[in-house]
Amino acid sequence: PFLPGQKSVSTTVDHIEESTISIATPLKYGKESQKSFTFNKVFGPSASQEAVFADTQPLIRSVLDGYNVCIFAYGQTGSGKTFTMMGPNELTEESLGVNYRALSDLFHLSSVRKETFSYNISVQMLEIYNEQVRDLLATNGQTSRLEIRNSSLDGINVPEATLVPVSTTSDVIYLMNLGQKNRAVSATAMNDR
Repeated sequence: PFLPGQKSVSTTVDHIEESTISIATPLKYGKESQKSFTFNKVFGPSASQEAVFADTQPLIRSVLDGYNVCIFAYGQTGSGKTFTMMGPNELTEESLGVNYRALSDLFHLSSVRKETFSYNISVQMLEIYNEQVRDLLATNGQTSRLEIRNSSLDGINVPEATLVPVSTTSDVIYLMNLGQKNRAVSATAMNDR
């Protein structure tokens, strides 16, 4: 969705297909006037939060089968990363982002499976900002540089980062709010527009 006050016609997106998005580059001519990018899936501006979650749900659920999963939102300022992952400031059932839907689904599924499986669920919240890894759940006020490690036992990890056991969606939301407050906030050229 467009940001408040943003014209809905001010876009460089030429067209969107199932796995391709084409961008118009108005200052270029001929073949260079349009660039196409291919992804596993492309969601247009009218895609609902439910549709985005439904597409990621099988991947998210595979966490409970022992797989490592990362849902990574990437893009320029104002492109909709936070909206997609969290939802708007005023949340409704329809506007919940991928994070909240995933949490609800995972805790529900772990509850359904509790007679067969026992799950230990913990949360880490990290930020990579200016090429430094920061622990957003550190309670000692320290935001020292953390190192990303790769070991044959643990895979890729950040061992010095805070790891908090959780048992409910509310536990995770509390930690997400805490981590959100600890994020680095800095102006960019896009923010100043």
